[in-house]
Amino acid sequence: MPVNVISTENMTYTYNSVKAISAISLSFKMTIFAAVGFSVLSVINGIIVSFMLNLPAGGTIVIFNAAFLLIIFGAKKILRFQR
Repeated sequence: MPVNVISTENMTYTYNSVKAISAISLSFKMTIFAAVGFSVLSVINGIIVSFMLNLPAGGTIVIFNAAFLLIIFGAKKILRFQR
């Protein structure tokens, strides 16, 4: 049974979360708290899914983080288009 190793490149995950959240946030404080929240969600989801599907944890975390980024940018475009 292979052992998955969690990557220590947390700055990349946090940067993508900050980039996504800064598109919709109103203040610096909200940006920081939301980015940390999305980073924690992507790490937890990535670890759970990687364990269940026997995938590398680091890559799965990056995929979840990219999915959050795309969802937020897509929602922002849809909301802007409806105005």
